[in-house]
Amino acid sequence: MKKRLNEVIIGTLFGDAFIPKLGEKRINYLIRWEHCLKQKQYALWKARKCNKEFSTYSRKRYDKRTNKIYKSFSIHLKADPEYSIYRGLFYRGNKKILTKSLLKHLTPKAIAIWYCDDGCLYQTSESNHLTISIGLTSCSNVKFIINYFKDKYDLNFKINQQSIRLGNKEEINKFMRLFGRYIPNCMKRKRT
Repeated sequence: MKKRLNEVIIGTLFGDAFIPKLGEKRINYLIRWEHCLKQKQYALWKARKCNKEFSTYSRKRYDKRTNKIYKSFSIHLKADPEYSIYRGLFYRGNKKILTKSLLKHLTPKAIAIWYCDDGCLYQTSESNHLTISIGLTSCSNVKFIINYFKDKYDLNFKINQQSIRLGNKEEINKFMRLFGRYIPNCMKRKRT
């Protein structure tokens, strides 16, 4: 029987996680993700849900685009031969990509984690929007993602620059009914 992939790892690889290429002496991949300090509890929650050994790091990073120093918190899942499966799914060469075949690994929990990593919810008196970044691939190729959400969940996402977007309250409420229960309490600001 084929081993089921870890839905937390899948969701976070759709989002903020990455698998660095192997160094010359390494034989096993590791998985990393980094969040701002205010999302430290969320980063730890994901690591614990992976049921894998991990280490944590805090660091300061200068961003030349904003001319500011940012503090971040990162998780490193210890190297494991199993991660070569994830590397094969998400990478072509050393580039992380999103393909149609990857969508079959998305569970409701993985979608919620992807949204927590790379999504945002904003509501004003005039409009409501829920977006999920799809920065892994070019926007011209994301129609299959929109079709996936329409066919599987009857959600009507639209392309919006490097993201997909729900633009009305009914659609956002439907998204939350489907995936909101998988959003951890430490990320409750992402819920309606």
